[in-house]
Amino acid sequence: MKPYKFFWETHKWVGIGSSLLVLLISITGFLLLVKKDHAWIQPPTRWEAEAARSGPYITFDRLYEILFALDRPDLQSEKDIDRIDFRPKQKVFKVRLKSDFQEVQVGAVTGTVFSQEKRWSDWIEGVHDGSMLGGWAHVWLMPAFAVCLFFLMASGLYLWSGPLLKRARKRRARSKSRGRRP
Repeated sequence: MKPYKFFWETHKWVGIGSSLLVLLISITGFLLLVKKDHAWIQPPTRWEAEAARSGPYITFDRLYEILFALDRPDLQSEKDIDRIDFRPKQKVFKVRLKSDFQEVQVGAVTGTVFSQEKRWSDWIEGVHDGSMLGGWAHVWLMPAFAVCLFFLMASGLYLWSGPLLKRARKRRARSKSRGRRP
């Protein structure tokens, strides 16, 4: 098989196989770019009345008491908490739970529970980076996809430049052969 035909066929099939993943990553990437503009993707940080208050912040022990008093089945111990973000400007704790992409926002001064909502942005990010499928996908699938994209770029340049170079060679050969004739 000639190199041009090989790259043509391989480029075609790798492109078809990769196109769905490119589409998925493009859509999820766009949603992650606009997540702060849409409350259904990521809950907005609640802070209206709390930010004006001054005084000492509640302790982590008090925060845990407030969280466990919510009597949620997915929030029974410290092990159920994935991350606690503190936003000093808004004076709020954003507590992300490990299960079902849930977030609880608690006022840092009064301990008021502002919201308990789902963070679709975390789910979208898991789809975007491949971690939703498991650690293996993030470690193996996404780098393989990057190699496929590099191959598509390189083979596309080869397929695009091949005919151009061939025509240029033919033109040079014709002009040389014309120059030799009397």
